[in-house]
Amino acid sequence: MSAFAFVPPPLDYFWTAMTSGKARSHYGDGEIREVSYAAGDTKHHIYAPGEFMTHDLENIGDTPLIFATVEFLHSANAPLEVGASESALVA
Repeated sequence: MSAFAFVPPPLDYFWTAMTSGKARSHYGDGEIREVSYAAGDTKHHIYAPGEFMTHDLENIGDTPLIFATVEFLHSANAPLEVGASESALVA
């Protein structure tokens, strides 16, 4: 089992599950969801100006979970700035 905190940028984006598995997420509003993913599952997120969502993702299955995520720079919100230490990792 592994977990990581996930705070998506306020940009519109979509993710696609590359593998099948099961996860539990805790949301900023207190909601907890358990979801089973199948390879190829895709979900789109679109945010209004100032809107965002925070959650974590815990793999509660027996297989690795792999997701591909694509963010759209032309969204209602500006992208978050990358700090100097993070930009060194991206370069």
